[in-house]
Amino acid sequence: MPTTDDIVRELMDREQLKELRAKYFRCLDLRDHEGFRSVFTEDAVLEVPEVDLILRGHEEIADKVLASLTGAVSAHHGHTHELAITGPDTATGIWAMQDIVEWPPTASGERIGITGVGHYHDEYLKQDGQWRIAKVRLVRIRVQSLSDL
Repeated sequence: MPTTDDIVRELMDREQLKELRAKYFRCLDLRDHEGFRSVFTEDAVLEVPEVDLILRGHEEIADKVLASLTGAVSAHHGHTHELAITGPDTATGIWAMQDIVEWPPTASGERIGITGVGHYHDEYLKQDGQWRIAKVRLVRIRVQSLSDL
């Protein structure tokens, strides 16, 4: 039977994981390179199967993800988290997600961008008392071009 300390620790870990994911979204949308990089472990992996993308290491993840959004306005949201504490320093999570990314319109005024929904599948690791994302896999259910809206 879990002790009160165990229950409090798990609740605190869950809150810290929610704040970590919130920081991910905020830093991504604000193009805060240092903040975005800091949510990942040094050897983190980011996978996006729909575009056959695998990035390795927090520097490559931050550099390439943020570079892909140069000139865009974006809003990323995570909802209805499912978190599991799997060990004293490990956890997993699934987050329903929605995003919208829009680049400046073409010379003819055509909207360029996407909106999508799907799920983030995360693996977390606690290092030096701080939770970090060790692996994230973004699986999209639907992507729609803004020009179709």
